[in-house]
Amino acid sequence: MNLNEKSKIELAAACLKRSEFFTAVIGRTYYAVFLMVKHYLAGEYFDYKKFLKENKYEEREREYSHGTLRQALSGYLFDKGYKYQELILLTKIDQLYNIRRKADYRPEKIWKTVLMTPLK
Repeated sequence: MNLNEKSKIELAAACLKRSEFFTAVIGRTYYAVFLMVKHYLAGEYFDYKKFLKENKYEEREREYSHGTLRQALSGYLFDKGYKYQELILLTKIDQLYNIRRKADYRPEKIWKTVLMTPLK
């Protein structure tokens, strides 16, 4: 984990302690997880550009989009022998992504109970 990832996690944790209104902290939480996944794959020497090309993502997706990174991680872990029952936990990343999009693009407030669901 690099300093930027660590600082985002610490910021998210501090915000969680101080407020019942979490719209601002959701993005930090999601991007901390996103960066951890990205760095995990890089640390495993996963060839992300090859993955994009083989799956024709390079034609329709941005590099390191949520969808491509999530697919890369689940495919990589499956190839390493993880079972479907274990990989289903990756839906927590999708839940956090959806909450982050709601917080960024919709005017309603996000409360602690909503944010905590994918973090459990």
